[in-house]
Amino acid sequence: MRQKPLYISAPSRSGSSLLVRMLNCTSNMVIVNEPINSVNIVDKTNIKAIFNTIKNDLEDGFIMQRVDVNGREATDTFPPSKMRWGRINHPFDGVEVVGIKKSFPAFSNEDFFKPFIREWPVFVEWMNKTMNGCVVAILRNPRLTILSWKTTFEALKESTENQCLAWNLIANTILSSQDLGVRIIRYEDLVQNPTPAVETVADLLGVEVRFKENLPNIKQFSLEDYLRNKGISADSAEIEFRLIERLCGETAEKLGYSTMCELSSLQPTKGELS
Repeated sequence: MRQKPLYISAPSRSGSSLLVRMLNCTSNMVIVNEPINSVNIVDKTNIKAIFNTIKNDLEDGFIMQRVDVNGREATDTFPPSKMRWGRINHPFDGVEVVGIKKSFPAFSNEDFFKPFIREWPVFVEWMNKTMNGCVVAILRNPRLTILSWKTTFEALKESTENQCLAWNLIANTILSSQDLGVRIIRYEDLVQNPTPAVETVADLLGVEVRFKENLPNIKQFSLEDYLRNKGISADSAEIEFRLIERLCGETAEKLGYSTMCELSSLQPTKGELS
């Protein structure tokens, strides 16, 4: 059996690591979370080598995966100090999909952001036509994505306008690649109905979902509590959200997000901002 390759990407803080964890609850799909050099999509030989390394490891009965301090497969990759690479036993028999997940680079990463954006359409076509695989992208409400950027990464606490520019570039790059075969999953749909999201990826690859364990529990959270814990006032958040609405609203509407920007309209029932 020839395993089908899958590449997952997203703006960071959009749920891509959570999707990896969910897909890895199946027995026939194996996804590695941000392997080294997987951001370099310009170098197709490099990407093929990463897929081959994963397959070779599987043939030896394991995968190298990011794990948390307790040795469990990580559902997030931040903060890096709490993550390490660990060897996880995994049988090769029955594996039909081998995947890589790598978020779009940060806007401030001059070495990779623009090349990644520029190369994305060519890379998507290559994955579909040459590799006979597919590409899945995850997008999230930009108000919450950008809020999470600014409260997670020290380097991203710069102007909200710059973060909006970055989100628009990434989201529009992904949207424009749908005709090339990219399948978009919204974070909000993923956390509300995880099983259909997993089935969507499987259908795209032409395989059936075979769960080996239950999907991970998704924590409930209150946006007000999150803001309070981060020392952000509701008034300050409202101002930020209105700016994000003004700069990202047109693209967000293409993804089905409401133009309402009051805090009360942004209360997800499930999910994490952390």
